[in-house]
Amino acid sequence: MTPIPEYHFLLTKPPSGKGLKVSVLIDGDVGKMPAGEMEPATLDRLVRAHAAGRLPFMSFAEHPLRLLDIVVTGSPRRAQIQARALQPKDAFPGTWEPAGIEAV
Repeated sequence: MTPIPEYHFLLTKPPSGKGLKVSVLIDGDVGKMPAGEMEPATLDRLVRAHAAGRLPFMSFAEHPLRLLDIVVTGSPRRAQIQARALQPKDAFPGTWEPAGIEAV
């Protein structure tokens, strides 16, 4: 089984106010997933893995999507994860499971 990072597993619970505010844009719609807070080190790992081509997919409420981009702004400390629905050309693995940051 292929571990795919699950958005909800990566969020700070409960929010501490010290992390980065993260919103999600799915298929151009920001209203499909609630915003949350993520530790800077977790977000940094995601950004680095995606930039290196090691993070093509993420799971959102246990729905795998193609990860398009992670945009981080310096002030205020915010980030936006951009994803889209899977397409046949994505070659998504046949078996997968939602995972935490260890999957990155």
